Amino acid sequence: MFKAKIETQPYYAFIDSYSIGNKEKAVLGETAFAEALLDFPVMVNVTYGKRQKDIDHLVFTARSVVMNECKNTNEGFFIHYSWMLSHVVNRFSDGLPVAQFYAHTAGYRIKDIKFTLTIPKLNCEPIVKKALKGLRIQVIETGVQLLKDEDKALWSKPVRSVILSVINNTQENSRDLVLSHA
Repeated sequence: MFKAKIETQPYYAFIDSYSIGNKEKAVLGETAFAEALLDFPVMVNVTYGKRQKDIDHLVFTARSVVMNECKNTNEGFFIHYSWMLSHVVNRFSDGLPVAQFYAHTAGYRIKDIKFTLTIPKLNCEPIVKKALKGLRIQVIETGVQLLKDEDKALWSKPVRSVILSVINNTQENSRDLVLSHA
């Protein structure tokens, strides 16, 4: 006769302790990004929707708004196409109307929104790089995963240099505008 084994601790009992670490890492990354851009107005964790989704950062510059998704992953983390769609592209597409609302409210044209992904290292399939380029998502590689408050300064230089390059790029982020000039 087979007896069922009764578990006193289900397999998911320790998920909270793991996710707290991920939340702390996420906060470190988001804080480091915002601190690198102290001379710009930056909105952090703009929440929206019934499931309380959020936009990690909206950076308001002279000519555009930069919508940033921050991933404080391990440097060896490999990005597959499906992960990029669910953790990056979906976040941008879901948050874009909210970003457009804030941009319009602040006096920007809604087509002047640019997209950046901040990640320690872009290890990925070639299709991921092509998709990021096609979607005009600029990647900010910081070089290191943040695990301590003291390490936040390591993100400052890469974040600032790429953001400054993104905001100085005058290309519009709309296919309609490119086609209308032809």
